[in-house]
Amino acid sequence: MKEDMIFKGRFLFIAALLLSMGSIQMANAATDNNIDKQVVIKFFEQAYNKQNYQYVLEHFKRDYIEHSPNGARSNQDAVHILKMAHKIFTDLTAHVDSVVADHGVVAVRVTFSGVNTGTFFGVGPTHKKISWEAMEFFTLEHGVIAESWGSWPIYDMLKKLQA
Repeated sequence: MKEDMIFKGRFLFIAALLLSMGSIQMANAATDNNIDKQVVIKFFEQAYNKQNYQYVLEHFKRDYIEHSPNGARSNQDAVHILKMAHKIFTDLTAHVDSVVADHGVVAVRVTFSGVNTGTFFGVGPTHKKISWEAMEFFTLEHGVIAESWGSWPIYDMLKKLQA
């Protein structure tokens, strides 16, 4: 009987320990998700709104991959693409409308706006201010952006520029 009580006590102790470890892991995952969200949000603020390209060099992996046909294949490529975007659309800004993170993946809905002062898909400078929404997905490894998927709504943007 006494051995039974000792066994049950040890069992309950181990069960409580395991449950608390699970809670700690869940709390760590939530913290990681929040850190990942902040890295991505800050990317839009720094790279698009402030043209702080150093942020990209520091918070994107050197072998970062943007999964699109002509996408970046390094953090240096990403900076080059951002600089081109800023030449085509002066006053280019990005506003993160919503963000969701889970297990190292961050999804964002972003509203961009800018004045078209460069050639964009064959359309010369119109000097029109346009805005557009985009969805982008990022994977992060240890708080560093490793990959992204997303695209701008080119057709809609061209319609706005030619209207």
